[in-house]
Parts: sequence; C-alpha cells; structure tokens
Amino acid sequence: KIHSQVLFRPMPMRVSPAHYLTILDHISVFRANGFDFCGPAIEELESGKEVEDPINYSQEQECRLFLKKVPFSKNTTFGID
Repeated sequence: KIHSQVLFRPMPMRVSPAHYLTILDHISVFRANGFDFCGPAIEELESGKEVEDPINYSQEQECRLFLKKVPFSKNTTFGID
C-alpha cells in the first residue's frame, strides 16, 4: 500500500500547459499513486465546471494547481523531482 504525507503548506505547481492538462486528465492515477492536488483547477474539476484553459494564464498570475500530498514508503518520500 502506498502511504501519503500531507504537506504542511500546499506547494504551487508551476507546470507547462501540457503538464497541467495531463494532471487534470489523469488525477485518479496520481491519487492512486499517493499524490493529491488542490486549488481552483481541482475545485472546478470536481464541481463539474469547465476548467479554465491554462493557456490563458501567465506565470505571474495566480497559481491554479497545488500539490498537497506526496507518497512515501519506509524512508523514501517521493516528490515532483
């Protein structure tokens, strides 16, 4: 079983539009592997609203996706690296 560690403060995910859409499209796979996310993009996804296109957001604008849980196993904690 994969265990998850909740982060003290969710980490902003500054990713490319392609990675952003991949995370949203495969959120169940990420969750099954111990990762979890929060933020406006996840709220829109879970409420059934249309998720805003990441192309419309620049790096300076509000982050819409945050990493809130990372998987760990024994002495190894996995992250975004």
